[in-house]
Amino acid sequence: MELKNLESFIQVAELGSFTKAAKRLGYTQSTVSFQIRQLEEELGVPLFERIHHTVKLTAKGRSVQRLAHEMLQAAEDMKRAAGQMSEGNNKGCHGGFPMHAAVLSRFYKLSPAVSGHFSDSDDRNNGGNVSDAESERSGSGVYSGHSYL
Repeated sequence: MELKNLESFIQVAELGSFTKAAKRLGYTQSTVSFQIRQLEEELGVPLFERIHHTVKLTAKGRSVQRLAHEMLQAAEDMKRAAGQMSEGNNKGCHGGFPMHAAVLSRFYKLSPAVSGHFSDSDDRNNGGNVSDAESERSGSGVYSGHSYL
């Protein structure tokens, strides 16, 4: 999943227009349309109702919007954590990035085509595997997935 697609999605949702979102992001309207189409295909649901030249979020689109905000925030958190790793502080960053398990758990429920796995960075003896329920309870873990988060 491309973060740029999520950012475009959020802008279209907030501005109610592909054209306005494209202008704000510095993209062409066709690029934003393509990104939204990619996201909708990846998730397997329409995110917008397209009526004439206006767009309105579908019910699924509203759910995705909340998660998209959380995922972009998580990406910013990852960048900060990676910056700390490069400065020699790599606590909690073994083979992945610290992620908020609740965000990813809700995201996976909404889009089953995306896969990933959590492990507890402090549990080396059992291979570090942590169930979804344990990750949900703890609220954190290390994510290693197959999508572009």
